[in-house]
Parts: sequence; C-alpha cells; structure tokens
Amino acid sequence: MDWTFSKIWNESIDSRQDRPIAPRNRIWASELGKPFIEIYLKLIGEIPTNPPNNRAIRKFEAGNLFEWIVKLILIRCGIYQESQKWIGYVMPHCLQVSGKLDHIAGGMPKYDEAAKLIDDLMLPESFTRATKAILEHFKKEYPNGLEEKILEIKSVSSFGFDKAEATGKPMTGHDLQAFHYAYNEKKNAAIVYICRDDLRLMEIFIDWQDPILLEKYQKKIKEITDWYNKKEMPPIEPAILFDEDMGKFTKNFGAEYSAYLTKLYGVKDQLEFDEKYSPSVERWNRVLGRIKEGKEMTDNNNQALAEMSAAGHNIELIKSKL
Repeated sequence: MDWTFSKIWNESIDSRQDRPIAPRNRIWASELGKPFIEIYLKLIGEIPTNPPNNRAIRKFEAGNLFEWIVKLILIRCGIYQESQKWIGYVMPHCLQVSGKLDHIAGGMPKYDEAAKLIDDLMLPESFTRATKAILEHFKKEYPNGLEEKILEIKSVSSFGFDKAEATGKPMTGHDLQAFHYAYNEKKNAAIVYICRDDLRLMEIFIDWQDPILLEKYQKKIKEITDWYNKKEMPPIEPAILFDEDMGKFTKNFGAEYSAYLTKLYGVKDQLEFDEKYSPSVERWNRVLGRIKEGKEMTDNNNQALAEMSAAGHNIELIKSKL
C-alpha cells in the first residue's frame, strides 16, 4: 500500500498518550486557573465525561511546536539555559503544587555552544548564516549578559490574543501557573502569547515578588486543599460570567472546555453548550449596551435583567463597572 505524508502526520499526532486517570494528592500548576470543581474531580480520579477530542489534542501539539520554535530562537541567540524543569511547592498542611516550566533564558550568552547547536540541527544555510550575525549582535549589546528569566509559551487563537492585548492581562490561570514557576525559582517570568492565526506575539511580565499574585496563589491552593480534605465537591460555576475587564458577559470557558462538561452542565459537548448559552450572552450584552447609552429599558430588556439576577449576577454592581 502506498504511504502518504498526511497519514503519517495524522497518526503521529493522534497517537498522543495522556496521563492515566487516577486519584492523586498533587495539583498540577497548569490546573491553577481551572474551576475548583474541575480540579477536585481530577484529584479524586473521576473519569472525565468529555476527554480531549482530536481537535483539542492537535491544539496541544501545536503548542508544543511553538515551544520548540521559541527554544530554537533562544539557542540561536545564545541565551538558552534549560527547558521542562520540574518545580514543586508545598504550603504547610496543603496539597503540593507541581509543574514543568517551558524555558529559562538569559544569563551570559553561550556563543560558541550556540553556534555548534545550530550546526548540529542541520537547519537551512540561511538560518545558520543569520545566527552568526545575531550572536555577534548579542556579544556587542550584552557584554555582561542578561537577567535570567522564565518564559511560559502560550499559543492562542485570535480571540484570546485580542483580549490579552486589549486588557494587558493574562488569560485566566496563566498568571498563577507562571507565578508558580517564578516564585519558587525566584526569577521573574514572562507569559509569551503567540497568535496561532497570524503569529502576532506579546509578553506579559510576572514579578516573582508580586504580593498580590502571592496572595492569590496561596489562597487558591488553600481553598482546593480544604475541599479535598472535606471530601466535598465544590459548587458548579455559572455558565455565563461578567468580564469586568471587557465590560460584557461571556461564556465561562472554564466550563465550556471542562473535562466534565456533560456531568456538570448536562450538555453533550462544546457545540451544545455554545448553542444553549450564546443567545443569552448576546441578548444580555445588548442590554448592557443600552444601559451604557442611557436608553430607557423596554419590557424585553427588563426581562433580560431579571434573567441576569436569577443567574446570580449583581445588576447594580455590573452597572457601576460599565
């Protein structure tokens, strides 16, 4: 039978093996931004009702590819230090948090080593020639080296990138994950967002000594530990959230992409979740638009406000945020 590259490509990506589902007493750093109930169910070894499909797996593999490209650029500049270092943290009487950072870069550039590594990779000649010019530039501009920094690479859609760019803030949970590495390594970090659609790139700085992030980080660990020790399932998060930074309602992406979507929200998949909640999000946001414009509320608008209240949203507080 004749072989095809597409068949090899697809089979190599679709054959990825995930960690086996089993009870554990350790929180992964990448889980810190997820809803409490999601983390709790994973800790007790609950079998997901919505495991990653092929599309989700391919997104994960795309993220790995971007990590590798960043590593290649760091090597090219002679400032690559190491990757995939395990970082653990244990607060007294709390569950351990553990995870692997993406890259550490900086320090005194390793010019000779960088040139050899690039040669060993057998990349195109133009890439090798350019590398030598870049190394010369770094020798001149940074004779005393660079501050070592942790780089956490996140490849995202245009939607996610646009939000991060508009607010200047990390996407949910990325700040805690990066802070976990930064705080425990006592090195500053940067969340590097790369847009999968057009290769735009931006960084968000994470200070390892940030007291606000430290409080948020430790509070999350303690609350997860409390639910775990009580053997009590945390409450289910609302399907629709109010985003203060954007001033509008959004679907709860932590819920929509939960491994327990069917168990918690009674829908088959993300498509059904979207069909169920997107109309309400759009309707409610139209009402917020009328409020911002100072328009009088219609009976339909008042009905939508009642729906918001019934879903647990504080209308007066939301109005003040607008």
